[in-house]
Amino acid sequence: MGVNNLQQITDQLLAHGRSRDEPALIIEWGTTGRQRTVQASLATLALTAKEASISNPAITLVGRVNHVYETKSWWERKSGFGQSYIVAYDEHYNEGIQQELQETGANVLVYPHVTSIAKPSPTDNWHDVTSICFEDAQAVRHWIVWLRECNVDIRQLRAELIVRTECAAKQLEQFGLSAIQDDTREAEVSLSGLPGTEQIGTTTHTYHPISHDCLAKQFESGERQTVHFPTVESVSFFVDSLRQGGIDWVANYIDAICMDREVEQVVKPYFAIKEEEHESDLVRRSWQSGESRVEQFERFIHEVMVLYPEPEVFQTYGFIELSSPTIAEAMNHCVQNGATEITVVPVLLLTAGHAS
Repeated sequence: MGVNNLQQITDQLLAHGRSRDEPALIIEWGTTGRQRTVQASLATLALTAKEASISNPAITLVGRVNHVYETKSWWERKSGFGQSYIVAYDEHYNEGIQQELQETGANVLVYPHVTSIAKPSPTDNWHDVTSICFEDAQAVRHWIVWLRECNVDIRQLRAELIVRTECAAKQLEQFGLSAIQDDTREAEVSLSGLPGTEQIGTTTHTYHPISHDCLAKQFESGERQTVHFPTVESVSFFVDSLRQGGIDWVANYIDAICMDREVEQVVKPYFAIKEEEHESDLVRRSWQSGESRVEQFERFIHEVMVLYPEPEVFQTYGFIELSSPTIAEAMNHCVQNGATEITVVPVLLLTAGHAS
C-alpha cells in the first residue's frame, strides 16, 4: 500500500542512508488476473509508478530481494493470466467454474451475487394437491421447507410429482422421492425457484448492489464483453438481475457464449451469440469440473443419509454450523456456500432442557 505517499516514503529512505540505485519493485493487484509489476531504482520509483498509473492495492519491495525477480513471476506465468471472464451465476456450478479459472491466474467476475430464501407456503393443504411440478432443484428444496413449516408428513401426500429438469429429479431423490420427468405434462401446482417465472415462485432473490457496480465497470470503456452462460438457469438470473439493478443497457455490449444448444436458444432473445473461441474451452472444462464436483457431493449425501438418518449438526470449514431435519438440506447449504470439504459430526440436539 502507500502508493499515494510513495514519493515521501522514498525520500525518507534516501535521507536515512539507502542508495539511490537500490533496486525497487511495485506489485499491483498481486496474485489476481490484474497483477502488474513495475521495476525501478529507489530514486526513480515514485515517478515510474506515476507514469505507469500504478494504484492501490499494491506492495513495494526495496532491496536485494528484487534481484530474485526475473521477467515474470510464477503468477504471471499461469496459463490464464491477463484474461478476464464474466460468468453468469448458477446456483449449482459457479463455485467450481470460479475456482478453476482463478487457479489459472484469470480474473473472474460471477454475476450476479444472489441471496435466495424461501417464500411463505402458498397453501397449508398440501394433502389435497393431486399433482406438483418442479421446474428446478431450488423449488424442490423450498417445497420441503414448506412441508416442514406446515407440519405435513411427506409419507401421507398423494400428489403425483413431475419434474422439468434433471436437477429437480436428482434433488427429489435426495429426499427419497421419485418423479416423472416430462416437459409437457400439466400439474395442479407448478413450482419454480427461478426469477421471472410464470409458475408459482418458491423463492425470493436478493441481488447485492455491489455486483451491479462490478459488472457496470466492466463495460465503462464501451467495448463489447463476452459473458459465459453455463445453464438455462444462469440466463434467468442474469437477465432478471440486469433489470432489477437498472443496468439493462449493458445487454447491448454483450456477446454470449453458451455451454450447449439448449442454453443458446434461451439466450438468443436477449444477447448476441458469439462463436466459441479458444479461451472458452477453459470455461467449459471448468464448468464440467464443477458439475462433477456436485455429482460427487450428491453421491456422498446419499451415503451419509443411509448412515445417519436422524437430525445432525453439520460443520464445514469450522465456519458454517447449522441444525437441520435432513442431512440433504444441510449438505446442500454447505455446497451452495462453496464448501469443497465437509465434516459430518453427529451430536445430541438439546431442546427445552432435555436431549432429543
